[in-house]
Amino acid sequence: MDQSDKKDTLQSSAEITKNLAAHTAELKKKTEIVNHRLDELRAEADKFLHPEKSSNKNK
Repeated sequence: MDQSDKKDTLQSSAEITKNLAAHTAELKKKTEIVNHRLDELRAEADKFLHPEKSSNKNK
């Protein structure tokens, strides 16, 4: 492997790493959004399934 091949390989690796980091950050944001929505849905389900708990909180 000559110098130019090594340079191309390093540039490719750096680009792949950069893209992977960007995708990872994007997935992390989406995961946070989904988890937040899941918490909201769980709370709604609890109110629906156990209305006595929410009415006790309001007293």
